[in-house]
Formats: sequence, C-alpha cells, structure tokens
Amino acid sequence: MALFIGHIGITVLLLRRVGISWRTVGLFVLILITLLQIRGAGDPLAAFAGFSQGLGILLMLSLLLLHKWHETQASGWLAASSLLAVLSMTCYEINVVYVPIALMAVLASKQRRVLRDVAIVVLPFAIFIAANIYVKSIALNPYPGSEFGHMSAVPQTFLKQLFATLPGSYYALLGHLQYPLPELLRAASTSKLAWAVMILWSTMAIMVLRRQSTQQPALRMAVFAALMLLLVPPALISTSVRYQSELVWGTAHVPIYYQCFGLAFLAAAAVERLSTGKLAKLVTVSVPFIGIGVALSLTMNMYHSSRIDAAFREPRDSLVSALHHGLFDGVRDGDVVRIEGQPIFINGNLIYQVIGKNVSIPGEVAIAGWFESLPRHDAKLYRLFRDPASNNQWRVQEQ
Repeated sequence: MALFIGHIGITVLLLRRVGISWRTVGLFVLILITLLQIRGAGDPLAAFAGFSQGLGILLMLSLLLLHKWHETQASGWLAASSLLAVLSMTCYEINVVYVPIALMAVLASKQRRVLRDVAIVVLPFAIFIAANIYVKSIALNPYPGSEFGHMSAVPQTFLKQLFATLPGSYYALLGHLQYPLPELLRAASTSKLAWAVMILWSTMAIMVLRRQSTQQPALRMAVFAALMLLLVPPALISTSVRYQSELVWGTAHVPIYYQCFGLAFLAAAAVERLSTGKLAKLVTVSVPFIGIGVALSLTMNMYHSSRIDAAFREPRDSLVSALHHGLFDGVRDGDVVRIEGQPIFINGNLIYQVIGKNVSIPGEVAIAGWFESLPRHDAKLYRLFRDPASNNQWRVQEQ
C-alpha cells in the first residue's frame, strides 16, 4: 500500500510539474480509484510484493528527468532519464512505454539538436533489445511469455487486455459467478467501511468539481503519455503466445496497472472539459451513482482479497510460525527435505529466510537453479507436509 501511495504521489508531482491544474489532478486520483479491480492471485495490487508499484515509480522518475530536460535543454538530464528507463526495463520490459513518450517529447521540442536527442533515447533501448534477444537465444528453458504468438490472435488478445481496464469489467463477466449481485449488494449495504468510502469519495468528487477551473497548458503531451500507458501494454501482451492462450474476457495480465493510470488521466481530462460546459450539472448529478459503484467495487475487492489471503497467506504464515516454534530443530543444514503438495512459495528459500537453515529441496521449481543447495554427504531425508489428523498442522517426518 505504501508503494501504491508513493506511486500516486510521484505521478501527482509529475502532473503538477508539467502544469496540470489541481482540479484535473484531483479528478485523476478519484477516477483512478474507480478503476482498481482485484482479479486473482496474479493481480498487480494484491500480489508481487509491490513490484508493479516500484516499476511505476521508476517510470515516473524517468519522466520527471525528461521534464527537467525539457525545461533546461541540458542533454545530461535526457541521458539520465533514458538510462533510468532502460535499467527499469531489465526488471520488466513493460517500461518500454517510456520510449514513445520520450521520442514525442524530443520531436515536439523547438531545439535544433533533434537527431542527437533521438539517439540518446533510442541507443540505450536498442542495446537493451539486442542484449534481450541474445539472452533469449541462449536460454536453456525459454519463457513462453516472451515467445511471439500468432498474428491472427493479436487483435482479440489486445481487446481482452484493453477491455479489462473498464470499471466493473471483471465483475460483469466473471466476478458475479463468485459473488452474485444480491449478495454483493447486501454485503455493501451493511458495511460501515463501504458506506464511509462512498460518502468520502462522493464528497471529495463534488469538492473537486466545485473548484474553480484554472488556466493550464495544452494537454496534448500529457494526453499522448496517457494514451501510451493505456495502449502500449495490451499491444505487447497481445503478441505473446502465452497470453494469447491464457487471457479470457474479464481477466488481465499485470500491465493492467499502467492502463488504469492512463485511462484515469484521459477520463480526468474529458471530465475537466465537460464539467465546465453545458454538461456540468449532469456530471455533478452522476457523482453519487459513481460513489455507489466505488462502494460495490471496494466490497468485491475485499471479498476477493480475503479469498486470496485464505489460499496464499495462511500457508505461509502458519509455516513461519511453526518454524519459529522449532519445526526444523531436528533438521541440519544440508539435509534433504521433500515438500509435498504445497504452493510454490513454500520452499527452501522461505525456510532459510525465517530460521537461517539451508536445506536441500529436491526438484524445487521456485529456486529455478538460482539458489540451489546441494545435500551434505551424510544427509538425512525428511518430508514436510500438513497433517489432516492434527487440524492441518505442519509436520516434519524422517523417511
């Protein structure tokens, strides 16, 4: 949550630096809240330990440096911006969204050194692509997510990923099967938190809309950047053979997180324009209805989050507790421990992090060869499992 708030904060800072009014910024944050949907274990908000948020912060820092270059025309700022963006791409290629934004900023600038500045943006990216292709060519176990799929499947996969950005899209197509609408309405209507969020969101929205609209620069560059955040992720996802086969209508891959930021700003810019004209009253009247939608979305997100916690958090927390209470006291460093029927995150690395004991796990997928621990010469063999006879307690049994 702290990283998510930090990402919003640095995005607000960037928007203010480029001259976006507080009114539009407020609308952006409020609309962003309406777009957040927790879909499953691979959700960018509910999983990955803040990975998407950290990546987003790096992208925003790159764009802040890009804006500094725009103000000063000093090539050092552009080089720093480009290098930071490329370094972030080594974590996840989705930050390639920086490239079209930076190129547009360079081409739209009024200075004469366009070719040199284009090279500063493109060259690090080209080196990254070349290195990426080389590493993939020598990989022993290619990752299907990075393999190019069928051109005929690109449009549909693109639309699936793009459609998932719309508020309520997951619930409309899939979520209602898990949490029927009557149950959702009943849960939201009896939740003090849902009522509080609905009232708070609606009040904040009315306050922002009542704020006097101020003069701000043309939004063309900001709108272009938002379009890239919205459209580049599904374009990349749509070419992957893995996601062409995995994505179904209503679901989305991790980059949906960026798409929400893009759509939120585009919607904020549209509302800013509409709310100062003839449709101003209609926009204001719609606020309570959107507030109800926010309350329902919160209730659904909390329901889904609790289900994810039940499936993923409990096994980890209970094992950590058992480890602290001596579960592995009889196991030595280098002994072999077979882990049976457990999720991938119940692994040797977790055991080492909790109690500092380095055991050998046969065929462990989680470590993927990175932190392999070979057994000692006199290793004993143990089995780690959950015992149904003792209320699913963790047990270690020597074989």
